[in-house]
Amino acid sequence: MKRNNFIFYFLVFFFCTSGIAWATDLNESGTLKLTGKIQTRGTIRTEDSEGFTSPQVDAGELVQHRNLLYLELNHNLDDSFRDSGWQVKYHLLGRFLYEGIYDYGPSVWQDVRDANKVEIDDFKWDADLWEGYFDLSKGPFFLRTGRQNLAWGETDVFRLLDGINPLDNTFGGIFEDLDDRRIPLWMVRGTYDIGTIGLFSSLTLEGFVAPTIGDTKDRVAPIAPPDTPYYPPIPSFENTIGANVPPDLLPLLASINVSDTVISPDKDVSDWRWGVRIGSIIGDNLTASLAHYKTYPDNPTVRLVYDNFSTVDIPTGFPPPFPPTVPVDIPQQITVESVFKDIQVTGGSFNFYDMNLDVVFRGEVAWFWDEPVFIPSKNTPFPNIPAGEFSFNNGEISTKNFLRYAIGLDKNLWIRKLNTAKTFFVSFQYFGSWMQDYDSDIVSPLVDPDTGMYATVKRDEHTFTGLINTEYLRGNLIPELIVAYDVVGNWLFQPSLEYKWGNPLRLKLQYSSIEANSLSGFGAFRDRDQVSLTLTVLF
Repeated sequence: MKRNNFIFYFLVFFFCTSGIAWATDLNESGTLKLTGKIQTRGTIRTEDSEGFTSPQVDAGELVQHRNLLYLELNHNLDDSFRDSGWQVKYHLLGRFLYEGIYDYGPSVWQDVRDANKVEIDDFKWDADLWEGYFDLSKGPFFLRTGRQNLAWGETDVFRLLDGINPLDNTFGGIFEDLDDRRIPLWMVRGTYDIGTIGLFSSLTLEGFVAPTIGDTKDRVAPIAPPDTPYYPPIPSFENTIGANVPPDLLPLLASINVSDTVISPDKDVSDWRWGVRIGSIIGDNLTASLAHYKTYPDNPTVRLVYDNFSTVDIPTGFPPPFPPTVPVDIPQQITVESVFKDIQVTGGSFNFYDMNLDVVFRGEVAWFWDEPVFIPSKNTPFPNIPAGEFSFNNGEISTKNFLRYAIGLDKNLWIRKLNTAKTFFVSFQYFGSWMQDYDSDIVSPLVDPDTGMYATVKRDEHTFTGLINTEYLRGNLIPELIVAYDVVGNWLFQPSLEYKWGNPLRLKLQYSSIEANSLSGFGAFRDRDQVSLTLTVLF
């Protein structure tokens, strides 16, 4: 019944929007334009949950019906500033989002809403000034002020040096396109074109400052509410307590209040994001840059804080002459803090076109300073009560330095047996990571429900990606395949077929499948294979 509702809403949306017109000029000179995009995306799970997701979802169930409206206003004010020599324009982009599964989807999602009504109702709706900035330029100087995205890097599918803006993984996670997940930040960004010095042409200095203004959601990546479709398999702290406490002490600990809180960057200047980069074209076909910036990871690091201690007599269980009880200070409040701790990144990128091979080579390398890691005995220490240990110590966050690097190549090539009219675009990438001062106690906070063990983190990690696409029917039909492989044994397959129906309409069918031996990386979603149908209307 619920899937029939999805089909009905999809068809109504399709026929109601199919007649939308093209971009609209709002003044006679054409310098003020209104454009936009309407998109609806329905996603159905294609496999039963296998314990990695909560709640359990059966194959064939609707797990996403996301509806988006973008309204974009661009105004070129050059005519008003012609005498000054300045070029001035502004850009406004409003985004309106509604996720419908909690209202008319399968009953399991309505149960999630009933159990957490306030948070889910806030989560399923959103209306924002998504982007809004002024551009000022004169000669070699350019300044952009307002809410915006800034990407420094050369990679696709996964990012490396491109870590300035947070990612929204709450509505689709790894199954969503990287560009659709990037969240704009309020920032001031400027560039200055120094010019040519020897072999270096278009030598450009760039910098940005992103104050931590606005609500928490404007500062760091959002956290998916528990039991939503793309919430990672993180165990509740209550379950962890139950696994470490003798049954006869559970009633005592049941009186402890457990709460959670998010520690996000403050509004102090010391918590602002910032960065500088210098880049240039070297010779005729090499583009290179060096950068350093401060940012925040997309996933917070958890630690425990104990408060409000009271003394309780705990039975020892030992015969005389040992005392029958022992006084123990027990916390009455345990807070699970999700901490967003800043990191700094130093690195560089290059993009080189080899004319003889007709191949674009691109790469990145970056050093991540003091990145938070998760060590259960330090982040979430809990006394070993069965062994007679009763000391409650607050959690600490450890950090490590990481070297991460990537190399990729892109090429257009003919496969005439498959397409006589268009070339195939082929892209390959390799991502590597190395941890300095490796500690085998470092794990991922994700827990395998079959073993009850945390996912391991290795000193060296390696991932490969591949992408191939082409065009048929005069560019209107675009098949594409994305493949990712993590050497721990995780595979991601994402074939898609997009059709451009006239000028304003886009229809895309996409299947996402993960075969994984580990919970690392995208393996955390290994029981969430899905098929999506997306209709986009541009106007």
